[in-house]
Amino acid sequence: MTPADKKKTVLTLLNLQNRLRLGAAFRASAGRAVSVLLKAEGYAKGGSINVCVMDDSRIRRINELYLGHDRPTDVISFNLSQGGTEALEAEIAVSAQAAARNAAQYGNTAQKELLVYIIHGVLHALGYDDRTAVQRAKMQEKTDAVIDRIYGKTAEPQRR
Repeated sequence: MTPADKKKTVLTLLNLQNRLRLGAAFRASAGRAVSVLLKAEGYAKGGSINVCVMDDSRIRRINELYLGHDRPTDVISFNLSQGGTEALEAEIAVSAQAAARNAAQYGNTAQKELLVYIIHGVLHALGYDDRTAVQRAKMQEKTDAVIDRIYGKTAEPQRR
């Protein structure tokens, strides 16, 4: 496959909250993180990933409506693609409040924690799961590799 054959995946970031400042630098980091992840996964089908950054109240409503859980969460991912040969179409909701709340626990800024959630959501859209310890470890390893590419190698893992 030549570089001209590769299709670009478009990332759209919609900010629906006002608790965490998300400027141009954050948007660039999010775009780079998704690009690094898709390249590492060998994904070249193109598509569209829409990320909605919201507060706990909004993400709680989505969590209840679609997953039956009446509580806020950090990230929810929906793969809307029609099949394995199709371009990736995904909707990802992330909580800025959760990022602000959890950042210190993992030694991150709130923006860096939010990037972790976006990467996690894209991994889910690509078919990864985190129901078992082995699956969680695999997703965490992939997340850490992307964060290391964006921020430089860290001494400690980003997560649990």
